This record gives sequence, C-alpha cells and structure tokens, in this order.
Amino acid sequence: MRGRNTGTDPGTGVAGFPGVLRVLALLLTLPLTLGLTGPAAAETRVALVIGINAYQNAPVLATPVNDAQAIGDALRRSNFEVEELHDPDFRTLTRSIREFGIRAAKAETALVYYAGHGVQVDHENYLIPVDARLERARDVTYEAVPLSLVLGETAQASRIGIVLLDSCRDNPFIGRVAQPASGQVVAATPGLARVDNVPRNSMVVMAAKADKVADDGIEHSPFAAAVLAHLQIPGLELGLFFRAVRDAVLKATQNRQEPYVFSSLGAEPFYFYPRPPNRPPLIGPIPTLRVAATAGPTPLGIPAPTDPDLDLLSVRIVGLPRNGEVRVEGRKAMLGQAFSADRFMTGTFKPDGTGFGPSGTLDLLVEDGRGGSAIGNLPIVVVPPGLPSSGAQVPGAPSPVVQAPVVQAPVAQAPVAQAPAAQAPVTPSPTAQAPLPSGPGQGAAKPAAATAAPASPTPSLPALSSLAEARTLALGVPCALIDIQEAPSLGQSGRLLVAGPALPGAAFDSFMRRIETPGRAADVDTEPLDPGHCAALAVMTDLVRHSRERDALRVVAPSVPVPVGGQLVISAEAIPGGALYLDLYAADGSVQPLHRRPVPGTRAEVAVTAAAPGPPGQRLLVAIATAAPLALPQRPANESEAAYLPALQHELARLGAASVELRAEVATLSIIAASRPVTVPSRPPPLSSAASRPSAQGNPRCQDIVARVMLGETLSDADRATLRTSCGR
Repeated sequence: MRGRNTGTDPGTGVAGFPGVLRVLALLLTLPLTLGLTGPAAAETRVALVIGINAYQNAPVLATPVNDAQAIGDALRRSNFEVEELHDPDFRTLTRSIREFGIRAAKAETALVYYAGHGVQVDHENYLIPVDARLERARDVTYEAVPLSLVLGETAQASRIGIVLLDSCRDNPFIGRVAQPASGQVVAATPGLARVDNVPRNSMVVMAAKADKVADDGIEHSPFAAAVLAHLQIPGLELGLFFRAVRDAVLKATQNRQEPYVFSSLGAEPFYFYPRPPNRPPLIGPIPTLRVAATAGPTPLGIPAPTDPDLDLLSVRIVGLPRNGEVRVEGRKAMLGQAFSADRFMTGTFKPDGTGFGPSGTLDLLVEDGRGGSAIGNLPIVVVPPGLPSSGAQVPGAPSPVVQAPVVQAPVAQAPVAQAPAAQAPVTPSPTAQAPLPSGPGQGAAKPAAATAAPASPTPSLPALSSLAEARTLALGVPCALIDIQEAPSLGQSGRLLVAGPALPGAAFDSFMRRIETPGRAADVDTEPLDPGHCAALAVMTDLVRHSRERDALRVVAPSVPVPVGGQLVISAEAIPGGALYLDLYAADGSVQPLHRRPVPGTRAEVAVTAAAPGPPGQRLLVAIATAAPLALPQRPANESEAAYLPALQHELARLGAASVELRAEVATLSIIAASRPVTVPSRPPPLSSAASRPSAQGNPRCQDIVARVMLGETLSDADRATLRTSCGR
C-alpha cells in the first residue's frame, strides 16, 4: 500500500529518496565489529526476513527485496541467524514460517521482518505471497498468510519476539477483497489494522499507523532506511530504538508517515547492538600552575578531558587549594560543585595575597555518567615577588602530574600516583645515625640536611620571614608530610624542629637549606621514607594534612622494630563514629590490610600479626577513619598498589564529594626478620590530646629515642636535645 514517488533529488541527481541513503546503504555493506556483551553475545537470536517485489497478479514493487537484503545483513552483524526469502509463493512462505517457529522455540530472541503487500479484511491482517490472486474476499483464507500465524510462531522464543511490518503499501488487492460475496459486506480498509492481541513478551511494529498508507521510497523504504540507520548505534534499548525510528521516518516523509508499536513486553531491556564495555575518561599530563603573587585571574591550564566512548563528561571539584580563589565562568567554585567539561575549561585561579609557595592542589573528578571516572590534580604554586612566574621553580614545588583513570574493578588499573624521580642520595655527615642492626632495608639513616653539602648551587631566594612561611614551603616537599614547630633547644631561641615522614634526597636537602637562615637553625627528627612509599603518600597527603589541621585521628604504632609474625598493636583515637581502615604498605609495592571494619566508639585498639609480604624493612602505616564505610569489599589479603590505590582514591573522592567525614593519619614502623629477638610492647603508650606533640609526656618520638638507646644506637645531638627538652631525661 505505497504511494509512489518518482521525483529526483536535485542535490544528488539520484531519483527518489535523498541520496544520503545511498551512502548509508554503502556503509551497511562494510563489516562492523560489534563489541557485543551480555545477552547479545551469549543468547541465540533467529530471524526470518521476507521481501516480495515481483507480484504475479499486481504491479511490481521497487524496494522490498533491497530492504530485506539490507535488513538481513544488518541483523547478521547483530548476531542473528538469518533466513532470507525473496519473492516466496504461498507454499514456500507458509513452510518457512513453520520452520522458523521450530527454530524460535529453541532461541531467546526471534524476529520477523516482512516487506511487501499486506491487507486487512474484517480487521484481520494478512501477508500476501507473490502468487496470490485474491479474486474475492474469502480467498485470503486460501492464498494469504494471517498475521496471527506469524505472531504465534515468533512468540515461541523464550525471551522476546519482534515482528516488523513494512507492508502498509498502496495495495491493488484492496479493491478485490472489498467485493461483497452473496450480499455479504466486507470491511476492507487501506493499510493494516490495529494489532491488539499481541502475545506475551512480543512486539509488533508497523511502518505506518493503522489504516494508513506508507511510502515506497526508491532504494529503501523510509521505514527500512530508519531501521538500518539505528541498527548501527550502540546502546539503544528497544523502546528508545523504535522511538528514534519513528522520529526519523516522520522527518523523512514530512510528517506523512508515522510508525506505530503494539507491545506486550515487560521491563527486561533488549539491545540490538549493546554498548561496548565502558572505558573511563582520560586526562592528559597536568602541568603545575605557577602564578605571580600579584597576578589577576589566570587560566588553569588543565588539558580538556576526553572520553574514548564519546560520552558527555562532567568535572566535579573534590579538593580546593589552601588559599587563592578558583572561578568557573566568573563565579567562585565550591567544593563538590560539578560542571560540564566545556564550562569547566573556562576556570581561573587568582592568588589572595596571604602568602607564596605551594598552595596545594585543585583536585578534580571527571565522570562520564556511566560509572567511569578519572582523578586529576592541578598543583598550584604562588611565586614570591622578584621571581618570574613562567618557568620559575620554587623549592618544594611539585612537578607536573600525569593522571591515571579510575575505573571499576575488575579492569586492571594503573597506579594513581607515580613515585617521584630517583633522588640523589644524602651524603651522611659525621653525626648521621647508623642503621638499626637488622634485616635488609631496615633503619635507613635520618637525613642530616643541615650539614649535607648542597648537590647543586642554591638559587638566590628571599629569606623566610616567619614560621608560617616555613610551614608553607614544607607543603611542597615531594613525598613528605613534614611538620615544623618552634622548639627552644639548649637555651637557644628561634630554633625549628622539623619532624614527620620524608624521603631523603636532593629535594629535602634543598628545603632544609631554604628554611635555615644565619639567625635560625633547625633540628631534624624525621622518619625516612623509601621511594616505594611515595605513591601511597601522594594519595593520602591532602587528607592527612586536612585532618591534622583539626587535630583529628591520632594513631600510635610500635616505635621499636616488630618481627615478622609477632604481635602488632595499634591504637587510634578521635575516630568519627564509623569504620577504621588500617593498611600497611611495603617498599616493594605490596599492600596488606590490617583492619577494615566498623568500630563502636571514638577509640580503637587493633592487635594483628605483623606484616609478612615483602622483605624485612620499613612499612608505611596508613589509617583512614570514616563516618561511612568505604566501598572496598572483597579485597585480597595482599595486593599491589597498582590495583589498590586507584580504587582507594576513587572512594575517597566519592565520599569527599558527598561531604562524608573523613580523617587520616600516616606513621612508619619497622619489620625485621623473625629470628631477631626483639621485645615487643604488649600495649602502645596511652593516647592523649597532645600525643603527637614533642612536648607531651609519652611522646612516641621520645619512646623511639629510648628504644634506639636500648638497641645500642649512638644518638645525634638533636636526639639528645629532644631527650633533655621534651622527654624529661
């Protein structure tokens, strides 16, 4: 039942439907590699595709066989087992429908596509084979195939049956079947009738509404062309698929023809072409933003994130620099705020004049809306007066960071943060401490920054004028969590105490040379880190600093070496009423979970077996307390940082964006070979609100010094000064 169109497209010189469909048909002949997943890859799909052009007792149609061939090829690429029929007679058509029903009964999905003449008689629909004569209304019973027969066979599929009827054409048989016989009035109407009695879990799609006529087209019918185009689009669920086909046909026919769907489907989704597994967004290397202290709003310089699946991306701010102002589209950005990727690229940073040096990082969570995400960190350095902002290297300023995408398990992840470039070794001074007499890698020497010879000429920089500036500079030392306090020692004033975990090397030495001035010396009481700990520390640094600013989550670990297999007792205080996570990181890149479960109150004491993975040596203890548990179930007893850190960082970003209370602290401890006789305290010293301060009684640093004395280690002048001034010795 088609109205013919014999016009010519003036833009292409091709008769009939716009020439773009010729290109479309050509594309459909090319092999498509479909990333079929889930049901589409595993289920059995069968299809019967029928096209009838050469009617023996009616004018020949132009496109049905072309339509059937193209639809058959497209369905094969969508994992269907397809049988094609071209110009079948009544016997061939009925036999093929029966055989298709047998195949459908063994399949999950069954589909029939019919292109040719159809007719309705007394509101019942019939498909007309090539040899039909239909000289009277009753002949449809003998010469045509009732649609109900096709629906019954298609409904044999266990999951879904689909019937596509591209048959509402301008039908010469309509006049014949409308002839009354023996005075009987026959209701014969153009087009096909409504299909209200649809079998369960089946769908019937007609090229035009009930009682309406569809266009023939030239190379393909408008309905076939729309179906073919949308079979190439991944991720269209069946309902959306046919809504999109409807819109395309309406547009192509100037609203003359509207496809219609009759359905009894449930809620289970179906995809002709499932979307391939999601791939996370990507962020290129992010260079450090160096801004003059007097500069105005400066572009962030972050490369635009991209998505390999072309998903629309959003950027959520999960961490802001400690000072200065970030603006997006001229408005101040807030923690947790999300923007489209295009909008975020207008972002700027402006110093607020409160100081210079590293200002922390702007932390971003890039999301694709389908569960994929990537973390980005923009280091920001405010350059002091007298230095150029472009290319100026402020001591302690972080290097450009290459971001790694964060995706769902079980996809293998790259480490979130790479260990810093190898540091030049520190040359021990005469007062440097000997290592603990234990296994390999145990007891690295403490950095003697104040006396080590500089590895390179010291840049000419302005002298620090305050303790606050020294602390600001400490924030930029890579692979370190340094705390600086004024600590009067040996009756002298103006001395600084530099404490906390730090990686020995050129960067730390440069920092020490920077903070020491002719009128001010510094005592060093740091715990030396191994380069293998830097990746974990990079993930935790900002959270730990934020926690320390609020004097939160105090953790005490044994200050003497613990043998492998011995008892390791750790105390934690100021837990925000939720869960406590304790992880032990070895220098070889392995992670051992010590404690991952809820705690009843604000204090916890955990007794576990000392770490076994990796060689004896130093470990980095990371403690995280949350008001809501981290979504880190089913982690192995030992795993690599490369697998664990991306999952951990993603969870921290997610909870931070949701404003969940998070606290963290890090500490170091030593693991020695089991054969070494070392007395391990059964309980750590009691915690107090000042447990982390050098002047408090029961200070862990004091206990560490005492333990090293008991092990026969020679103390430095700084150790002796700490004993006299802070430990009551």
